[in-house]
Amino acid sequence: KTESPTVSQEIADLYQTYMENQRCLLVAVLPANVDFHNAHVLQMAAKYDPKCHRTIPVWTKPDLIDKGAEQAVADLMQNAQSFLNCRNVHMVKCRGQAALDEASTSLLTAVQQEELYFLRTTPWKSLDPTLFGTNNLRKKLVQLQSRLIADSMPGVLKEMNEQLEMTQSQLVALGGRPLESAAERRHFYQTTCQRLLTQLKTSLSGKGGNSAKPRSPSNSSFILSGDLPTGLIPPPPPPTAATSHSRFEGGASRFANASNSGPPTTLAANRLHEACTLFTDQIRAGSLATIRTVVEGAQVLVTSARGTVHGEVVHLDEDEGYCCVDLYQTGKLSPAMAAMAVSILFEYTGQPFDNDTPIMDENDVWSDDNGTTVFIARAGGVYDALRKIPLDCVWTDPTTWLQSHMEQFRTDDLACFLNVESFAHIVQEFMHEDWKPACQKLLQTMKSILQEAVAQALEQALEVTTGNQLSHLINSSSPSLQNDAPPRYPGLRQLLQRHLRKVSSSLTQEAQLQVESHLAMEAHPFTQDDALFSKMNRARYARLKRELEVGLMGELEGSQTQSRSSKVSVSSVLANADAVQTVIDDVFMRQEKMTVQEHLAYEMEIVLESYGEIATRRVLDRTPMVCWQVFRSFSDLLSSRLATVTDDDLTAAMGERPEFAREYEALSERCEKLLEGIRLFESM
Repeated sequence: KTESPTVSQEIADLYQTYMENQRCLLVAVLPANVDFHNAHVLQMAAKYDPKCHRTIPVWTKPDLIDKGAEQAVADLMQNAQSFLNCRNVHMVKCRGQAALDEASTSLLTAVQQEELYFLRTTPWKSLDPTLFGTNNLRKKLVQLQSRLIADSMPGVLKEMNEQLEMTQSQLVALGGRPLESAAERRHFYQTTCQRLLTQLKTSLSGKGGNSAKPRSPSNSSFILSGDLPTGLIPPPPPPTAATSHSRFEGGASRFANASNSGPPTTLAANRLHEACTLFTDQIRAGSLATIRTVVEGAQVLVTSARGTVHGEVVHLDEDEGYCCVDLYQTGKLSPAMAAMAVSILFEYTGQPFDNDTPIMDENDVWSDDNGTTVFIARAGGVYDALRKIPLDCVWTDPTTWLQSHMEQFRTDDLACFLNVESFAHIVQEFMHEDWKPACQKLLQTMKSILQEAVAQALEQALEVTTGNQLSHLINSSSPSLQNDAPPRYPGLRQLLQRHLRKVSSSLTQEAQLQVESHLAMEAHPFTQDDALFSKMNRARYARLKRELEVGLMGELEGSQTQSRSSKVSVSSVLANADAVQTVIDDVFMRQEKMTVQEHLAYEMEIVLESYGEIATRRVLDRTPMVCWQVFRSFSDLLSSRLATVTDDDLTAAMGERPEFAREYEALSERCEKLLEGIRLFESM
């Protein structure tokens, strides 16, 4: 009466659950006195085990088979593979109900009686005796179970590993074992801090990590070489994209943009080294020390035996030690001066392009295949051949920008002296336009590198500490899961981030103040370095000395291989005292014709260059030293701040959910059991 109305369906579902399990044996028991060809149990077994891999049909009650039908059953047992698609068939004879009720026959006696029955009864006695009896059935079941276990073992092991990995993933998601006491939280915190400081020291010092590859910026240069055969006027070769370039326009170029090449390196120290190298290039390129450096596009003075001419550099080859100069402001020259300038700067002019040579745009510059001659295109389909002028005969022209600048700061003092205010203003201009942006950029780069190094070190410290808590449950099976462990305790992360930000902000602000203080001092030129005056004295007479050398050695044209120490040329001139006096008079006459403004501009340029070398050295070192000091002091200052964290702070940052310990314990126990089971299976 209390039986569920769905009990039959529940039983059927239970049967189905076991029959669907590929690791369960199917013992299909049915009486031998019925038509088992249509038996439901065999149909179900065939459905879930069509190859009869784990099924044993077992017939019972052979003593109830109709007389004369025994042989048909015997034939079926002998040909079970054909009739039932199953080799594993068996027959048993159990005790009857009367024997069970009276309990007069023991189990052992019943088994013995069963064996005698099959040995004495026709037709069973003529068949394979292993097809009959409870003892043989027991052996068959053991053999079949062993085979089934052996066949299922790889799949079972795979499932166990999958379950282990899933359980480990759930365990990893928790982030580590629960820390219930203040001592455990303090130990976890100290371990995390130690790893964080170690990571930071390695990254910020560059010690203990991979070294960075040196930077190798690619510098493209226009290289020309060879001598022009005298007396020949070769047609210009067709220019190529690799050898042609356009003329620089505008005034003197005082500095070039530096470029960063290559990806940043892993260690912060290596990246700061690269940033300091870039900073050095930027400072030197825009430095007062390079104010007299000849660059393409600069307006220059060319010294020759016949005088000095103004021009603009259109091609420069520092490796070969020469440049090519085009005329500048030809409209201001007298016909005689223009003719002299052309003879000094050009091999020949006005040569028309050949039919086979493409016409270049005006002012385009190129060289022939051998690099022996440099050409410049002109309007009207013609070109000129430029002379290769030694660099020691070319000087920057200070009147192009310094003279006008000095006039803006002219005072009521006598104009034959340098204006200190003008000098200081030029230094300040360089400092604000060239040095200060580079210093600020280096500071900003250092700050970015520091922030990235701090973030990376924090992530690694938290991940490693969490992973170590799970290593006894993970490394033995799936070590990759340890790397997926989420950082433990978000509150602890926020606590560390707060201290990291304070230390970083404190040090970078102090660095900013130091650099600004240094630049403020550099805005007021000052030095006690005697090298300033030595440099000024050498520079004052270098140009005059070179003009005398050029005049004494004769013509400048065709003398590219001629050096300032050419004793043969000088001695031949010195033999004629009148010639020597003429050269000296010409040189000094040109000096006397210079205006006061030109003299002052020339002298100002020398002072700026000489002082610039000293000031540049200070700027080159100061800001990088400040940046490196931030890196060197960061770990120690951070260590001091982290030591101030109290147990209350850790309790607030590392609190646990109430159910966390139960979840962790259950998953840990499951992991251990799975690991034990896997080891057991692997040992079989």
